[in-house]
Amino acid sequence: MKDKRPKLLLKFLFRKIYIIILIIFNIKMEQQLKQNYEFFIETNLEEYEGEWVAICDNKIVAHGKDVKEVFREAQKKCPSKKPLLSKIPSKATMIF
Repeated sequence: MKDKRPKLLLKFLFRKIYIIILIIFNIKMEQQLKQNYEFFIETNLEEYEGEWVAICDNKIVAHGKDVKEVFREAQKKCPSKKPLLSKIPSKATMIF
């Protein structure tokens, strides 16, 4: 009968490595979203008033009235990243 410990240890190590990779990937995604959000806050977006914008790598990669179309276009331009989507309110929008 074979000893199963080496196989179990290998399986355990692969799981740990997988978890570490997921954590690193998640941190990187959070950093990208934070950078895109800062770009969104600091940029004058008046020309996109009433439209949806998609921001990726600190630039507007897509915009338009249809959020699904904007998202599809952003995915084509940034396939391995998660763009920030936001609707730019019109000047008539009132916040209470």
